[in-house]
Amino acid sequence: MAFYRKSSILISSPTRTRLENILKNEPSNLGRYNLLSQMKMWPSEADNEQLLIWLAEQRACFLKTLKAPNIDEVPMYVDLATENGGVKFLEDA
Repeated sequence: MAFYRKSSILISSPTRTRLENILKNEPSNLGRYNLLSQMKMWPSEADNEQLLIWLAEQRACFLKTLKAPNIDEVPMYVDLATENGGVKFLEDA
């Protein structure tokens, strides 16, 4: 069983699978964004490279599967546009 280590936090394969399922099945863009934002704080330079790769994959999947936005998600879309190329990101999303 593979483990990812963050300080004293271990993320096992079953836990990764559960997190992936949450990200796939959460109906709200904002809920998925908030979870990814929390997970983004886990790694540091000393962390396992596989964890960094896995987090990047989850974020890429999120960006590819954005659902139609709700009005309460406007600030999230502004943040995403700022992080991902500005207006072009919004046009493509």
